[in-house]
This record gives sequence, C-alpha cells and structure tokens, in this order.
Amino acid sequence: IRLQEMGFSKDPQKYLESFLGNCAAPSKADLRSYLRPGTAEELRALLTYRWEEAKLRRLQEKNVALEVYLGGADAIVDAEAARRFFLPFATVYYLKNAGHILQTKGE
Repeated sequence: IRLQEMGFSKDPQKYLESFLGNCAAPSKADLRSYLRPGTAEELRALLTYRWEEAKLRRLQEKNVALEVYLGGADAIVDAEAARRFFLPFATVYYLKNAGHILQTKGE
C-alpha cells in the first residue's frame, strides 16, 4: 500500500496512466475517458477496502444472489484469491484470459 501511495504522491499523472494500463491489460483498451482523478485519501480508501464475510452472509440469508466476475489475467487484484474468497457467497465467473475489465488481449 505504501508503494502505491508513494507512486501516486510522486507523480499522480504517471501513476494514473500506469493504473489505467493495468486495468486494461491484457487488452489495449483506452480507458482515459473513464478517468476521474482522485485524491490520495480516496486511493487509500480503495487500497485498504476489505470485503466483510459477515455482510456477505447477511445478503445470502436474505436470498440475495451475488454474481462475481473475475479475470484470470487481472493486473490489479489477485483474481485467484478473490475467487476463493467469494466462492462461498456467490456464483463466481472466472474468465481465464481476461483482465480487470474482463477483456482479453484480442479485444
């Protein structure tokens, strides 16, 4: 987390460009039109967010059907760890060759 924060504080524009590239990978999608530059505090909130199992269980108890879509080639999150975490609570779709935005290299 500190490395991410340091990169952002050193050069926010370069950090955001790198982040967008990692979001799009392995595709070459141009995500700049979706960008809304944020603050260091917002970045920290994103980097430290934790899904709570108790909240997910409560949704299950209310018969809320959850679907989670993960890209196996995600350069932002550990897709395999996310798959293991969400499997007890949701139907998990794992697109092996897709990235964070669920696109593949050819798209």
